[in-house]
Amino acid sequence: MRRFKKVPDPQKVVKFTFLQKDALEIARNMQMNIKTERKEDDLWGTIEMSFNNMWFLDSAPSEWKEIWNNLMKEAQRVYIEAKDNMIMYQYYYDLAVEVPCV
Repeated sequence: MRRFKKVPDPQKVVKFTFLQKDALEIARNMQMNIKTERKEDDLWGTIEMSFNNMWFLDSAPSEWKEIWNNLMKEAQRVYIEAKDNMIMYQYYYDLAVEVPCV
């Protein structure tokens, strides 16, 4: 039986870096709270955004809507919860690829 290990996938890490940049732009322009991090081993990344309401979906520029959709489409898991009178979205991104152990 062959064993595998997870290692950072450089393409996924770069893609996640661009998602972080886009999420920061939306958060800055829409006055949202944001927390984003890449885990120390580069195997997972997270983006967490919180805000009072979703009014921006109707009035936001189309490129912001596209970014929001990309955040959802590229994530492996998305959690939505109400916390401290705010709506919080937590996006989890798998940045790893499995390779055979040598």
